[in-house]
Formats: sequence, structure tokens, C-alpha cells
Amino acid sequence: MPGSQETVNLSNTTSNGNRARLPEVGWLIAWNVMATLTVVFNLVNIIIISAKQRLRNFTHIIMASMFTADILFALTYLYPRFGHPSQGRDHWLYCTLMYNISPTIIISINLHLLAVSIDKLIAIESPVFYRKNSKPVYALLTVVAIWASSLILGFLPVMTFRPLVPGACIFWNMKEIDKEMTYTVIHVILFYILPFIIMTFVYIRLFCAAKSFSLRLAKKHAIYHVHQPVVRQNSTSKRHYKTAKVLAILVSTYFVMWTPYYVYYLLFIFVPWTVLSKLRGIVYFLTYTRYMAFSYPAVNAILYGYLIKDVRITLYHCLSAKIRQDSLRRS
Repeated sequence: MPGSQETVNLSNTTSNGNRARLPEVGWLIAWNVMATLTVVFNLVNIIIISAKQRLRNFTHIIMASMFTADILFALTYLYPRFGHPSQGRDHWLYCTLMYNISPTIIISINLHLLAVSIDKLIAIESPVFYRKNSKPVYALLTVVAIWASSLILGFLPVMTFRPLVPGACIFWNMKEIDKEMTYTVIHVILFYILPFIIMTFVYIRLFCAAKSFSLRLAKKHAIYHVHQPVVRQNSTSKRHYKTAKVLAILVSTYFVMWTPYYVYYLLFIFVPWTVLSKLRGIVYFLTYTRYMAFSYPAVNAILYGYLIKDVRITLYHCLSAKIRQDSLRRS
């Protein structure tokens, strides 16, 4: 099995060169099922957010944009790259660009999670400021900024040191190896390690604030019936804390599912194969981390649909109505 440098050389061959054998049928089915579930569950969440007036707030607009990124990940990467691999390799342009598509969407997912995490921190620590500035238009501007940043940073190699070559599938420019390595390091630090540190700090602050809020709530409980504004403020704070807990679960799941893959990615690129060959068992295990990481968009949508009460209730009512209609038709 070739090392990281040799693997890079192999990637510079054209789609008409020697092709790796297709994955087994089982893996093809698994990838297609994963991609389909990703599209279906994320689309359902987007439809519900669009239909429910109370979900059209800053947080859920950002989440709807993230669900869109998840769908694009399935349609532009999972299906052609793994579900129908021959299609991806047979077209040199897509074969080259797919190595930019994946980082672009991963950067986008990270930035969406970071945005909603900071959103909840502001909502809880500065409620007055948040009420004045958490308008849908600001959410849309945030979405535009996230996607613009993701596209620029994800496709930066193609625009600079990794030019398109007609007829050739290139994802690593050996003539610009220093720039390739620098880009990889910056990508991992800025869009994985740094968001991890920031979001960890944010949720520590959030749960410290939640504990403090619980103590204050207990003290004010005796006068709730007198001070209605306090009741409304406490109700709003409770709602923000509940949403923050859901987001904490989504963020934690993200890092649990993606960290092993990033370890594998960095090992495969930076560690010489003479060293990796001695760790064959570990490397073999880490190759399966890709399947776990790339299933996150589907898992994320399922968790969101289950944990967000409005989404869960809407789904339940829709399914119940469908079952009743089917029962009436059969009777």
C-alpha cells in the first residue's frame, strides 16, 4: 500500500488511468442509504422550520442553512463520490473539484455550529441586546457570510496553487507541496481545532450561566405572580437554555464523530508510510472513521428533529394524520 506522498502522486493520474476497483456492493448500498437519509431528514427539518412561524428565529434560520449544507454534501459528494464512484471518476472536472467540495461544506457546517453556539451565548448573557438584534435579516446576513467564507476558503486551492488541468483529476499539486501542506494545516487549525476550543468555552459559559440562573429562579419563585415581566424573562431564558442543551448535544456529536477522521486525515498526509506501515492495525481502523464522520449530516438532522419539541410534535401529527387516512381508506 502506498504512503502519503505516493498516494498524492497517484491522485494526479487522469480518470482514464488505472482505476481502483469499485467498492463492494454492501458498501455501495450503505453509502447510498446514508446519502438518501441525509437528504430526506434534512429536507424534512427545513420544511418544518419554514412552515412553523415560531421557528423562524435567528437560531433556526442558521440551522436551516446548515441542513441545506448537509443536503448539498449528500448530493454533490456522497452520491457521486461513494454511491456511484465511477461517475465521479469519469469526469475530470468533478473528480478534481470534489476535493474542494468536501472541505467547503465541512467548513460551512463548522461555521454554522459556531454561529448558533455564539448566538445562544449572547441570548443568555445579554438578553436585552439579543432581543433588539436577533432579527431574521441578521440571520440571513450571517448565512450569506458563512457561505461566502466557506466557498472562498474551500475553493482557494483551485483559485491559487492548484489550477484545473483539462483531462486530469488532480487533488494535490506536487509542484506546490509547501502550499498544499500549509493549506491543510491552516484548514484543520482554523476550521476544526479553533472552533472546538471556542465552542467548548461557549458551552462551559452557558452551563455555568444555567446553574446561576437556576439559583436566581428559585429565589424569585415566590414573587412570580406579582412581577409578570420577570415571569416572561424567565420563560424566555428557559427556552434559550433548552435550545442551548440541544445545540450542545449536536456540537458534541459532531466532534465525537469527526475527531477520529481528522486524526486519520492528518496521519495519512503528514506521517511517512514507513512509519504508518508499522501501525497497520490502527490505520485500518481509522479508515472506517470516514464512514462515521460522513454520516454526521444524517445523524445531526435526526437528533434535531427528535430533540426540538416543535419539530417532533409536527412530525408526530403529520404521521398520525397519515396513518388515520390510510386506515380510513382501507376500512
